[in-house]
Amino acid sequence: MAAVALSSDNITKIGLIIIAALVLIGVLLSIVITALVARIVILVLVIGLAVLVWQQRTHLKDKFDQKAYHDFVLSQGLLPPELLKKAVMEEFVPAALRHP
Repeated sequence: MAAVALSSDNITKIGLIIIAALVLIGVLLSIVITALVARIVILVLVIGLAVLVWQQRTHLKDKFDQKAYHDFVLSQGLLPPELLKKAVMEEFVPAALRHP
């Protein structure tokens, strides 16, 4: 069986197919990684907010008004978790303790 040499056109076609496959694999991996990172970020935010609610309930005990708390959090708008926690601790909690 004799070996057949590839022409330069065939080599170019093979090279383009390999490049296209590598680009497709890269795009798919970036989509998967982005989705995982987004889910991790959302999970961290949800856990952070759950901890914040738990802290307020334990701090306020029987005076915790869930509707008032949710209204307050929503009225703050889109804030980073640290600023939201600061607003809750400095504004909501003292007001809730003053007004049973």
